[in-house]
Amino acid sequence: MSLFYLLLLVHLVVDFMQPASLVKWAKQSILGLITHSGIYSLLTAMVLAPYSHRWLLWAIVLGFSHFLFDRFKINATARKPTASLYSFIGDQVLHLFVMGMVFFLTELRFVSSLHIPYSQFFPYLVGYIAATFGGSILIYEFCNTFSRAGPTGSAPPAGEPASRRGNNTLYFHERFMGIVERGLAVTFILVGLYFLVPLAFIPSMVKMIKGNWKYLFVLEFASSMSLAIIVGLILRTI
Repeated sequence: MSLFYLLLLVHLVVDFMQPASLVKWAKQSILGLITHSGIYSLLTAMVLAPYSHRWLLWAIVLGFSHFLFDRFKINATARKPTASLYSFIGDQVLHLFVMGMVFFLTELRFVSSLHIPYSQFFPYLVGYIAATFGGSILIYEFCNTFSRAGPTGSAPPAGEPASRRGNNTLYFHERFMGIVERGLAVTFILVGLYFLVPLAFIPSMVKMIKGNWKYLFVLEFASSMSLAIIVGLILRTI
């Protein structure tokens, strides 16, 4: 399974830790999407090369499927922006499905973890990236979907950040604090200091204490904390 975690790490890094400029380019241009998928293929090839003589074939299969699924997601979101959350989730499920097929039905599944350096840390890295960087995008899509019309059916307040009013590119400075908060919360759970988890979200709590009780912000805060707790508890069982 260690090699599968390594493949999953490559996917998470390329999909969730890429710069916003590349995300925007991939959404606007087929060349940008080819570049994004090409980076994924290249890193996948580098990961598989030491462990399989068919590394190039599997890198092409994974890279091409990555391109197709991302293209489908972009087109689906453009046709129906209100379904962006479901397009995002479906896209990730398809990526994982193909990755699982390539791994479990080929010689890759026979690669021993003893041959992969630091493989014992891979599940934790996957969890941290999923909760922090990946979580930012999931929470972003979740909040945009379930607060698009606000709690009373009205449009989102004009004072909300541009990213919450139709701009579908999420920039790093907008998600930095959430990444730090969730990362700390997961760490506290991993080391068994459950009572410190609320302290990880002090910046968000301070904003609410100061009067930022807008529906969108509270929804984002609740979903962020919930995701961190869920991922932390899962990693705690490993």
